[in-house]
Amino acid sequence: MEKVKSRFHREVLEVKGLGERMGYGSMMNVACVLWRQMLVESGGPESGAFIPAAVYELKKRDLVKVEKEIKRVDKMIQELLKVDL
Repeated sequence: MEKVKSRFHREVLEVKGLGERMGYGSMMNVACVLWRQMLVESGGPESGAFIPAAVYELKKRDLVKVEKEIKRVDKMIQELLKVDL
């Protein structure tokens, strides 16, 4: 389990550094385009990739579920950034 935490911790730090260098919005847009391209090239559904969206763009019926998941993941990553592994 420690190796998984360490790998995830390294990934979080890499994404943080990249986002700070190129801008988080740009990073997310580029990653989504590359992901969709990879899916299409491998015969997968283009709709399998995430797309960047603002919370206000979501339907109200989905908002509670999405906000709960956002808080869960935010807390996990914020706690991880506090720890030196």
